[in-house]
Formats: sequence, structure tokens, C-alpha cells
Amino acid sequence: MQQKSQTMLRQLLLISLLGLRWTTGSEKLCTRMFPSQQPPSTADSVRPSDVAALSFIGLHEHSTELSTVLSKLTELMTMFNPELVRHPSDEKDAYSPKFLQHDTLVQQAKEVSLYLQSKKDIDANLDWNLVLLFVQVDKLCACKQVPSEIKRVVAEVDDALQLLHSELKRTIVSVTLWDGEYDTIQENRGKCPCVDTAEGELRLQRALATQALQESLDELLVERGWYHDRDDFTVTLQDKPFIRDPSSAASGTPDDVTVQMWKNLLQPSVDRREMEDNGNIVPPPCPTEDRPFLRTEGNFASYHRSEAAPLTKEVSGTEMPCEDLGPSDSIPSSVHELRPGDIKVVAAVGDSLTAGNGIAARPNNILDVLKQDRGLSWSIGGDENLTTITTLPNILKHFNPNVTGFSVDTGKQDTPQAFLNQAVAGAKSKDVPSQVKALVARMKNDSRIDFESDWKLITMFIGGNDACDHCDNTLHSSVENYTRYVQESLDYLQKEVPRALVNLVEVLHITPLREMHAETSLRCPTWLVNILCPCVIAPKPNSDALQILENINKGYQRGVQELVETGRYDTRSDFTVVVQPFFREIIVPRLPDGRPDRSFFSADCFHLSKKAQRLMARSLWNNMLEPLGKKTFKQTFDASVQLKCPTKASPFIFTKINSLGPSPPTDTTSTTTVMTSPATTSSISTSSSVVPQSPTSVPVWVPVIVGIVCLLAGILVTWFILSYLQQKKYKKGKDGVGMKGTGF
Repeated sequence: MQQKSQTMLRQLLLISLLGLRWTTGSEKLCTRMFPSQQPPSTADSVRPSDVAALSFIGLHEHSTELSTVLSKLTELMTMFNPELVRHPSDEKDAYSPKFLQHDTLVQQAKEVSLYLQSKKDIDANLDWNLVLLFVQVDKLCACKQVPSEIKRVVAEVDDALQLLHSELKRTIVSVTLWDGEYDTIQENRGKCPCVDTAEGELRLQRALATQALQESLDELLVERGWYHDRDDFTVTLQDKPFIRDPSSAASGTPDDVTVQMWKNLLQPSVDRREMEDNGNIVPPPCPTEDRPFLRTEGNFASYHRSEAAPLTKEVSGTEMPCEDLGPSDSIPSSVHELRPGDIKVVAAVGDSLTAGNGIAARPNNILDVLKQDRGLSWSIGGDENLTTITTLPNILKHFNPNVTGFSVDTGKQDTPQAFLNQAVAGAKSKDVPSQVKALVARMKNDSRIDFESDWKLITMFIGGNDACDHCDNTLHSSVENYTRYVQESLDYLQKEVPRALVNLVEVLHITPLREMHAETSLRCPTWLVNILCPCVIAPKPNSDALQILENINKGYQRGVQELVETGRYDTRSDFTVVVQPFFREIIVPRLPDGRPDRSFFSADCFHLSKKAQRLMARSLWNNMLEPLGKKTFKQTFDASVQLKCPTKASPFIFTKINSLGPSPPTDTTSTTTVMTSPATTSSISTSSSVVPQSPTSVPVWVPVIVGIVCLLAGILVTWFILSYLQQKKYKKGKDGVGMKGTGF
């Protein structure tokens, strides 16, 4: 009785101490423990207070972040059982250095088994063990051989679990993926060449490799029956990895991670509380009367990747409806008289949506998103032809079969098959100036391109990743900085590239992406997208953070409009920039039952599928054939949208100058401008300060000159008549005087 009272006293003390650290306001932590009345006989009925020993596998000497988290987690577990036997490394004995010397999971599993079996205060027939097995993703090299690396890691986990299964009784093993020791990444630079990859692309690679490993471990445990062939042993898998990325706003503090890890150990409750918008930590969840156990597959089944419904195969080709496909009779000298058939070179810069990540990804293969399907890219891909693959170059091939510059097959931007597709996965606006320099260098050094004479169509699409990370660094991702980087890139193209028309595609309206992750039945990997795009997924509905995102998104769109409207890029007859706004507003495509249609997205529910890219190519093409003031700015992903065609009245690709009328002025010194303003209704308003004149009208100075000449002629004729009459009168008077004198 005295021992029981001492135990309760320790619990109350811990509650008081931990309550100060883990609560906001006056809230206390887990005042009701719901302990078991008798030691549980099955793993599915173990409560936190039943755990007598807590052990960890998978730590290494550089696991500083993880050690901090586990120290806090141990405190939480001790609250439920003050007599908890802690992990060996917490005991500060001679055993710890020896334990940390072992790097492999199997070696550490063996040491943990021996340690637990040797502890005299653990009753192997009554006490329960909780073993947390961590798979350190930071040791996984996310390069080309990711599948084989994942296979190796899964095999190592399997070996460690089999050893624990054979050596330990009354044990629950919780497997967790951990990716947070960035000191290890720096040390592995020589061993892992992809660490030198661009920051954004590396982040994408690591996140996708982590998700693939999570799915592979799930498959292993399902195949092994969760090692639950007896009542006193089972294995669980925490439902998402833990990624401690210091550059990501989604990472949180060690306290945040500890709370999430603890939450995942428990049976989920319907009223469990999440992180507040202001970043304050709410109390860690507590066991409830109806959900008092540690989670196992037996008492709370988890979702498995194999349950995801396969996507139907979609049609990705398009019929060409246009008949007048020919180029100009002679190569035009003005960009405002450029027909589609005059374009000989295509090029593009941007991020993963242009690099082609995941376009052809299989629905249930997250690693496919790492593959850059550049030949399928909407604005620059050239695989096959228009009847099978809808891209802008494949449309242009009907107007000029010899068009070049498009990318084919797969590969990164520095591969030959990328050609003039210099987009980089994960790129932000700050990366585009270097992309355009690489692009121009390729143009100048390729024998297939007549750099001075060939007309070039360059598509620039950037800003999605800026919006995704704006909350992490509001200064770097400001509207001003975004616009400045775009201007720097366009200025370079204008300076270096003759005969070019630049499609500047407005950044897409990104907040509708949230709808994909609000619908849980779609089984989207929301945790993954929260790492790739935290500032879009994390904000709560109607929050200030969400409104800031909307303002940033619209600010990026408005910034490029205002930049181009200045006329900065209309100072030469052979160069211009046209803003294409078809992504300004997005309506999420939906299934007949009203849910978002996942088939428009790749396996990660973030990148876009071939089905979406097909409609993007059509929308870009149609924008090019729409004059300013009548450009489509809403993307509904309606598959019935057909390609528009040049007409005899409007045969040219529309620019700001030739949007003034059907007969564009060819005098490049004209000061005629068209200013566009952001749309507030269903069209983009335009105003013009100069009305275009018909080429058959009489110049305004002609009637003035004619009037002056006529006036002078009238004065001269009148003067002659008056002079003649005056002389005649004088002569008559003189003759009359002579006759009169002679007659008297």
C-alpha cells in the first residue's frame, strides 16, 4: 500500500512538472491514466502505464535532434509509469558507448534484446516492453538507385524485426521513419553525389524517397502479418515519417515532433487536438476511456497503400482542327506579324511542372514522381505527335514540321534530351536568371539553330514554389523579389536573344490544391505535400495565414502584369513578352460524386498528370491566339476545350501591339500602347490611348495643306482680276480726254 501511494505521489509530481512544460494556460496533462487492473495478456490491450521498459533502435552518434525528442518522449512515458526502465543510453553507464558503436539495426536489436533480458527488475512473464525502431532516412542516398536502396533498407529492418520477434516476449515494436540529422547529410556529401543537387530538387528527392520507403515498409509488415503470429508480440508502423527540415515551416520544434510521435503511439481518438495556428503547443493527447490502449494493427487498423483505387487510363492526344497551317510568305521582321508556322525554335524555363516530374507516374508508385518526363511537358515536350501526346511543340509541328528545341524522353536539364527545356525541379524565381543564361548558351552553341535568323518561342512559368515557401521567409518570397527575378530574366533574354516571343505564364492559383488534401477518401499523402508545400497545406480555413497566401498569389500575378504593361519589352520590333493568364483562376475538377478528381494529379497529389498537362498545353495555345482583353484566365480543366486556330483576319500570334486591331502597325517607332488591368469579372479589361488608323484613310496633314494652297491661289487670282480691272479703267479714262480735246 505504501509503495502504491509513493507511485501515485510520483505521478502527481510528474503531472505538475510536465503540465508546466506541455500546456497552455491552466490546462493539465493526462490527469486520468486508465491503468490496467491486471497485466494484459495480449499486445492489443496494452496501455501506456503497462509499459515497464522503453528502448530505442536506430540511433547513431549524430542523432542529436532525435535524442532530444526521445528524451521528451521518455518523460511522457514516465508520467504513466514512474518505475519505467529507460533506454540504455539514458543510464549513463559503461553500456552506452558500446551500444552507440553499432550502426546496423540488427546489431542494435541484438544489444537491446540482451539488455532487456539481463535486467532483473523486468519480469519477462508480466512486464511489457515498448521498442521504438527508427529508420534513419538521412543515410538514404536519394539518387538514381533509390529502388535498390529502399530494398536494402527494408531487408535490414526485416532482419532486425525477426531477431526481436525471436528473442523477446511481451513486446510492441513501433517502426518510425526519421529524417532530421542534417549534420549527417553534410558528412555524406562524398558518399552521396545527389547532395550537391539544387536545394529545391534535393528536397523533392528526399521527400519522395521517404514516402516510398514508408510504403515499402507498410508492404513488408502486411506481408509478415505484422509479426503478430502470437498474442504477446506485434509490430506497428507510425503513419507518417518525421522530417526535421530546418528550411521548412512544416517541421516544427522538437516539442511538436514529440507530441506527434506520442499521438501516433496511442489509439486515435475522434476529438484529438492539433497544433494551433499561432504555433503554441496544445497538451499531448491522452488515453481515453474508450481508446485507452497503445495502437496496434489489431485494435486500430491502418490504411494501406494497396487499398488505393487505380486510376483509369486517360486519352492524352488531340485532333488538329486548323486548316491554314502555312508560314508567312517571307520571314517576318516584326514579332507582331509572327504566324505559328514562322516559329522554328521552342524553349522553356521553370520548375518541376515544366521539367515533367511525375507526368507519367503510375498511381501507386510515388518514386515515379522523381522521373522527369520532359518529353511529355505541356510547354516544351516533343515526344511522339499531337494525336498521342498534347504539348505546345507537338501543336506547332503541324505548322512547321522542322521546329526544334523541344525536349524528349526523360532526364535532367543538363542532358542532351532536355535540349532547350532548362526547367529545374524545385526551382523558385531566384533560380530563373541562371536558367535563362544556360538556355541562351545552348541556343548559341547548337548547330541546329540559326541564332540570328530563327524565330524563337520561349515559355517561362515560375512561382509555385515561391508561394509554397513564402511563410518560411516572407522577405525572400515577397512580391517585389519575385517580380525582380522575373524582370532580371526577361531583361537578359531581351538583351541576348534576337527574334523571340516570350510566353510569360502567370503563376497558377495555388490554394485550390488544398481541396485535394481536405478530402481524406482520396488517400493523398498529405504529410508529403505538407513538406513540399507547407505554406499552402498547413494554414487552417479562414485563417490569417491563408489570406496572406492568397494575397501573395495574386501579388505575383499582378506583379508580372504591371511589369509587362510598362512597355519595357516593346522597344524592339523583333522581341516582345506576352502575359498568358489561363492559370489566374483554377476550378478543381470533380468526380460525379462531388469529390476532387485525383486523376488530374500525379501519385503525390501535388504534381500534375498527363491528363492535366494535356489541358495546360491547349490552354496555353489558345491564350496565344487570343488578343489582350479577351484572353481566357480561368482554368476549369474541361476536357471539351478545343484548340483555336489562326484566321485570315487574325493570322498572327497576338501581342500587345497587334491586339489593337486586325491590321497591326508595322512601324516599330509607334508609341501606341495597350494597358491591361487585372480582371474583376469574367474578362480582362483593356484601354487604349490611341485608336488605330486604317491604312486607306487620308493623312490628317493633307487637307490642311490643300486648304492653304487653295487660299493662296484664291488670293492670287483675285489680285490678278483686280489689277486687270484697274488698268482697264485707267486706260479708258486717258483715251476719253484726248478725243474730247480734239472735238472742240
